Amino acid sequence: MVKAVVPKGKSQGTHIGRLASVRASGQFSIKTKTKQVKRSHKYCQVIQHADGYNYTIGDAVQLVGG
Repeated sequence: MVKAVVPKGKSQGTHIGRLASVRASGQFSIKTKTKQVKRSHKYCQVIQHADGYNYTIGDAVQLVGG
């Protein structure tokens, strides 16, 4: 999971998602909840390392019952 804070341009804003691909040029593709964003490494920050769990993007799901 990564967070990209883009100050200007077509993809302006904060994007949180999974890395979809990494290129030798330093470009990343981030798959968010609704779209895929291509950004440079200078805007990306790791917020969750791969630990074997599959995390969801977006609102938390609350389980009912027991």
